[in-house]
Amino acid sequence: MASAYHAPLAGSLFIAEILFGTLMLASLGPVVISAVIALLLTQFLNGGAAPLYHVVLQQNLSALHYGLMLATGLLAGLCGPLFIWLMDYSHRGFVKLKLAPPWQLALGGLIVGGLSLITPAVWGNGYSVVQSYLLLPPSRCAAGGRIYLQTAGGAGQQRLRRAWRGLHPDAVCRPGDGHAVCLLQQAVATGK
Repeated sequence: MASAYHAPLAGSLFIAEILFGTLMLASLGPVVISAVIALLLTQFLNGGAAPLYHVVLQQNLSALHYGLMLATGLLAGLCGPLFIWLMDYSHRGFVKLKLAPPWQLALGGLIVGGLSLITPAVWGNGYSVVQSYLLLPPSRCAAGGRIYLQTAGGAGQQRLRRAWRGLHPDAVCRPGDGHAVCLLQQAVATGK
């Protein structure tokens, strides 16, 4: 997050709060250091400090647009505790199953894979890469399927809670079918 959006401190605080559930200095120090290193490495590999993702506004924003953006932010903030409660509830249910680690891996991979079929946004920023593998010709589908299964299985290994919170932050931030906030933000930005 720090390297993608050139915000090492904000990325560090976000990851520390979401993954660790705390902002203690002992856990924040290593996260800040790794975020700064990730930012520097990305700038080195990217050939400069240009952002990796570009957002282009097509029109001037009015006070109404800013008001709607503020309302969207407040609504998302109010939904946050509900999402955290749902994640804790699902984590407790997952732990109650008392499965061996390989079965936890398989079940988590099935859950994350099923969610990605319903709402591809849970793939996160790598959606276009995974989508390109899925659109490969039949002769090369085995490689794409293998990469997809590794991705879903890796997410499942961290159990459902970490898959939701750490690996797929887009899924945490989008209520309903996963696209409501995105559509509202697009409507605010475009005025449509």
